[in-house]
Amino acid sequence: MTDTAREEPMTAASFRSSAASRLAPAHDSAPSKPSPAEAAPAAGAGPVQHAARHADFAASLRRHARSPAPRWGWRGRVHRLTAGRLSPAPSAAEQAWNSALRAVQMSFAGPRTIVFANPKGGSGKTTSTLMAGRTLGVHRGGGVVAVDNNETRGTLGERALPAGHPRTARDLLGHLDLFETPAARLGDLGAFVRGQGPAHFDVLASDERPRVTGQIDAPAFERLHELFRRYYQLVLVDSGNNIRASNWLAAARSANLIAITATAREDSASAALWMADALERDVLGAGGLKARGVALVSDPAPGRDASALREAVLGAFAERCAIAMPIPYDPALAGGGPVDHSRIRPATHTAWLYACAAMASVLSALPEGESVRVPG
Repeated sequence: MTDTAREEPMTAASFRSSAASRLAPAHDSAPSKPSPAEAAPAAGAGPVQHAARHADFAASLRRHARSPAPRWGWRGRVHRLTAGRLSPAPSAAEQAWNSALRAVQMSFAGPRTIVFANPKGGSGKTTSTLMAGRTLGVHRGGGVVAVDNNETRGTLGERALPAGHPRTARDLLGHLDLFETPAARLGDLGAFVRGQGPAHFDVLASDERPRVTGQIDAPAFERLHELFRRYYQLVLVDSGNNIRASNWLAAARSANLIAITATAREDSASAALWMADALERDVLGAGGLKARGVALVSDPAPGRDASALREAVLGAFAERCAIAMPIPYDPALAGGGPVDHSRIRPATHTAWLYACAAMASVLSALPEGESVRVPG
């Protein structure tokens, strides 16, 4: 059974309704009408009123396609037991899940970059980067890389699956010439990135050696970013905590989407809102987060009665960003050690499917090929 089949709707009805209210189901676009030139018969041609056009035929197939077979609950059991002869319509929860899945799997016109940011440590940047990488990698079939953009030492590499090599971003910077020739291959990056196995994404760790000096600056980030845009469809950036660092600003300027991470705590939310002010002042322009910002608000502890504070934080970021999404607490992510995706709760996987669907929907609404640039 695949990971997709194990991800079921929220067991907590309140969370499910909260997530569904923040993410509208994706709808297939209507088939385009033929242009006058296409509709008109060619000169000297015979009657064409009954001729089948490929576009019309394909549109007809889409209109009459059967809905997906149910897999959850009693509807799924009936479908399986009758070998499909009886196939009830999927439940509303399953239909919403399928809509979120379609949103996550949508195609973009080019590579897209998502930067996960909050200047406060412990706000969920690294966890969010890893969970988004896993969700997008599994459901899109790969083409995703997560990059640790900490100017000195970050923890993305420590929390990811290990690799058969110790190489990091600094090693890759020293060998970029290998990828600047026509003979360069995606497989050669395997000597520097850390494959995440069944999670279907790669990780570039920041330098973990205590004796190594120096920092990743803006030009270094830009060179790495350009390389990854050449080989991957989605580049996820785990930013550091210093929003004035040149590499942090370079990442923000290159982002197609800013994912603001926060926990349902006053200090985490306050730091994120302070950063949002700085982003709109220095990078995005006034109101820029409303077009290209998503907030991810996670529960900080088990059993914590923070519903009022959580809703207040979600409401504050819903006003600043395109959308704000809740993320439940999960003990498998709380310890700070390597993330074992097999131990993560189904409810958490589903929450991240909805969160990634929200990010993909915002990305799809952006002008083709556009990225953030400093005004002027």
